[in-house]
Amino acid sequence: MTSSRTKDRHYLGPNLVLRRYMTFARFAHLLLTKNLFLARLSEMDDPWEGAFPRLTLERLNAADGGTTSQGEMSKAVRLRTFVNCWHASRIESMAMWDRYASTDAGVCVVSTAQRLVNALLDPHDSIRIGRVQYIDFEHLDVDDNAGVGLLKPIPYAYEREVRLIRVDLPSTPTTEEPGYSVTIDPSAMITSIVLSPRTRDWELTAAKKLTESSIARAIPVTRSQILTPPWI
Repeated sequence: MTSSRTKDRHYLGPNLVLRRYMTFARFAHLLLTKNLFLARLSEMDDPWEGAFPRLTLERLNAADGGTTSQGEMSKAVRLRTFVNCWHASRIESMAMWDRYASTDAGVCVVSTAQRLVNALLDPHDSIRIGRVQYIDFEHLDVDDNAGVGLLKPIPYAYEREVRLIRVDLPSTPTTEEPGYSVTIDPSAMITSIVLSPRTRDWELTAAKKLTESSIARAIPVTRSQILTPPWI
């Protein structure tokens, strides 16, 4: 990948397949507005978002005389960090269907790392793409600049998460907004669209028509076969 957005320690191969699971309503919003939403970490209900490993915190405390607290540091990171999350896998995940698109009309948008980067239309936005690192928060120290917004505990490793991420400078004024939207080109981003295995026929037809009316080029829209044994 040649974009400057990828020149960091979380570099990804350009053909890495990414999947974003969502409700049909969010899918329609994506196509109709041509926007991706980056959520502020402070709006997410995962208590590990923005947390620092224990040894890292101890090292930082030793450097500044013990004035650094986990709560203060994590709060600052959570307020200044914005993410849009994807699942890295060539195949579907039943766990992802159940967690993020549990309704009958759930949708999985399929892309690649390169396509996702290329679809971002504002070259001046300081968004990067990175793979989440699943680490031992109790016994591992990490570089101060590793990107706390790309760290999660090992039990979350099944998520295989890749994120678009933006971290504002400490001097950037904070707002009460839950996040912000970035303009994208869906045609450049999407390789295929897969609907929940429980999708009804009329919902599949609606998704196809919405895709055809929103995207200039032909993109496959199919129903997942994950619940259909091959011998049936």
